[in-house]
Amino acid sequence: MRLLCDADVDAPLVQHLRDAGHELLYMAEIEPRAEDAQVLDLANQLKAILLTRDKGFGQMVFRQGRPFHGVLLLRLAGVPMPKRKECHLRL
Repeated sequence: MRLLCDADVDAPLVQHLRDAGHELLYMAEIEPRAEDAQVLDLANQLKAILLTRDKGFGQMVFRQGRPFHGVLLLRLAGVPMPKRKECHLRL
């Protein structure tokens, strides 16, 4: 399964998924300031499932009808949402 992680996904989670053997690209490493439409377009080009914390992608795919291969909205129970780009979450 090919994954594309949005830049808002915490780096420790990205590393955990990579360590588990998942094929994964990370927008924070590719183009951290990419617009949501560009991120979704790249996910479609790669035929990848998009992992994100941004609910705006739901608006794009369900209300606007934009094509997608999969969007997974991350909400980790019991883990506070960091206000900074870095997260000190230990997996």
